[in-house]
Amino acid sequence: MRARRIATIALGVIAAALLLPSIRGVFHPPRVGTRPAPVILDASAVTDTSSDLVRPSDTEPGELGSAAAETPLAVSQPVDTSDVWGRSFDECVAKRRLAIFVCKQRFEPRDPNWAPEAEQRIRDFVADTPLLQLPAGDNSFYHLECRATFCQVHLKVDRAGLTDHLRSLGRYDERRAREHEFPYLTLSLTPSPDGRRNSRWAEDRAEELRLALVLRGLLGADSTVAVHAVEPAYREQDSFLWFELSRCPSLNDLCAAQ
Repeated sequence: MRARRIATIALGVIAAALLLPSIRGVFHPPRVGTRPAPVILDASAVTDTSSDLVRPSDTEPGELGSAAAETPLAVSQPVDTSDVWGRSFDECVAKRRLAIFVCKQRFEPRDPNWAPEAEQRIRDFVADTPLLQLPAGDNSFYHLECRATFCQVHLKVDRAGLTDHLRSLGRYDERRAREHEFPYLTLSLTPSPDGRRNSRWAEDRAEELRLALVLRGLLGADSTVAVHAVEPAYREQDSFLWFELSRCPSLNDLCAAQ
């Protein structure tokens, strides 16, 4: 009886030894290989065109597989945007997909008889206006350009000075300025010093700029101006006011240069 029990136990141990690899394969699949670590190239490595760089076309089919060896390198091609913009101002407007002002920005030529004088008058206005600045030099944020029927200008604001100015008038609310301070400073409704009306600081400056060009005969009485507070993502310190001046009654109107 004892001998039979020992034999039974021995057979169980042998069976378990034979089945263990298959059981482990179910719960712990075998590793075929390890994923290679990503390769990070610096600028000098990217621009190096020496023969040390391996290209798929230079390898044998067996090294990377026939599909990889036969795949050509991707070549950057210029993007044709004519389906979106058209190839001319008239074609852009005819597509009716975009606002007319967008087509103006894309295609309108510069008026050599009007644009330089308008740009100079805008510079004079900024120089004479406290808290507004047009920094010199090549800067992607601050910009001045006039075409045939419109001008665009991005201006820096002396935020500390504007904050002090509003505080001196009792028009600065710490709680409201806590988030998105730049739009609050420039475009929030605040009462005028005499308490008779509400105004937005940036819109008052925009109207003053329009009138400065009207008085010089550079804009008509029915011209228009719009202003926007722009906060670049993650660069709130580079916020600016974007002024759009139009010789037309509306930015989206079609009008001939006067």
